[in-house]
Amino acid sequence: MRNEISVLRKFSRWVGKPNLVKPLQYYLPDASPERVKVTAVADTTKSWSANGIDVEAKMREAFEIDNRFGMVIAMQLAFGLRKKEAVSFQPWVSDQRDLGHNAIIVYGGAKGGKQRTIHIEFQFQYVVLDYVKQHIGKRDRLGWKKTIRGLNADLERNLKRYDYHMGKLGISKANCSVCGHGLRAE
Repeated sequence: MRNEISVLRKFSRWVGKPNLVKPLQYYLPDASPERVKVTAVADTTKSWSANGIDVEAKMREAFEIDNRFGMVIAMQLAFGLRKKEAVSFQPWVSDQRDLGHNAIIVYGGAKGGKQRTIHIEFQFQYVVLDYVKQHIGKRDRLGWKKTIRGLNADLERNLKRYDYHMGKLGISKANCSVCGHGLRAE
């Protein structure tokens, strides 16, 4: 509701009526202020380790399930990639070290469609990026080229396969209160 009010408020400013839309509390007078309050800060941590998951063991398990899936998880852990960014990631194209920059650029799958730069700060990041580059073709994405049935894989099928492997790994909100996105919080 807050989002909708925000959109309406912006529209009312465009049409020259800045005070047309009232605060949400005005429209919901019986609701307690706590119920209509929105916060951008999480109440609980979403990291795997804080929720009792052995990240290293799950990483080994991921590589046993599927080597490419293990690389996706490793990149998520090393660089804080979202799943869409991870399966769309092109390691050879994104690595800026050859150009004198100690960073990677995330082109595909980034939130809002905007590319972002992630600086390489830790040895673990170098190791993971170099490992992935050894196993992925120069023009390839980190996601799978083919589906399990041998069809050409697109982004949608790659995301479904990622979710399927996460299920095999035992990582889901229902099972352990975290999901793959929690690797960004590690």
